[in-house]
Amino acid sequence: MAKTRFDWDPDKDAENQGKHGVSFFRAQYAFADPQRVIAKDETH
Repeated sequence: MAKTRFDWDPDKDAENQGKHGVSFFRAQYAFADPQRVIAKDETH
């Protein structure tokens, strides 16, 4: 698997932390999790 580089806006990161309690830095590791589940969101 190729390495992926993530960039994010610091203001959006702060907003996300306030809203979800998770930084984008931490959230990026979900993409490398071998136990992850990818599912289609039928509502959105």
